[in-house]
Amino acid sequence: MRLSIFTKFTPLRLLSVANTRFASIIVMLKRLKLIKKGLQAMFISEEWSSYRLDETEKANYVKEYILNDDWWDKVAYILSFTGLIYKMIRVCDTDKPCLHLVYYSDAWLMEDSTRCAPHRNEELSQERMKYFRRLFPNDDEYGRDLDEYAMFSMKSGPFGLICRCELSFRCKHDE
Repeated sequence: MRLSIFTKFTPLRLLSVANTRFASIIVMLKRLKLIKKGLQAMFISEEWSSYRLDETEKANYVKEYILNDDWWDKVAYILSFTGLIYKMIRVCDTDKPCLHLVYYSDAWLMEDSTRCAPHRNEELSQERMKYFRRLFPNDDEYGRDLDEYAMFSMKSGPFGLICRCELSFRCKHDE
């Protein structure tokens, strides 16, 4: 009965996202935001009021949140700051090498003039150096790691090849 009432107020369906799926909470919040008006209309409708629930206390608890503007502001806030993280996770949800697509993307850098590449961000660079030093206490390993990171950040050596192959793949795929 609840589902029948719900379908009268929104064309989209609720999702059942597995907890093992990445970002399942974000996926659900995005869907809730899309159906917000339908949910609110449903909870204030005559049909909902006349429907006798088995679990009235739980239904009233949910209704209170659905009709609460502060709660929806929190949902919007969560979605605003998790948007880029979610997008990155979607790009990385693959079996092929993809670090170069999310860590040093020229397209991403050019979208906003205030952005800079991670290897040019002083705070990130300092923290990365501390981490590398802890991870590679041996000076030879540390030096090799820094050299490899430099090639990665400049898209040279094997990392340049990966970027060129990916760009070539995208161009052919887009045709």
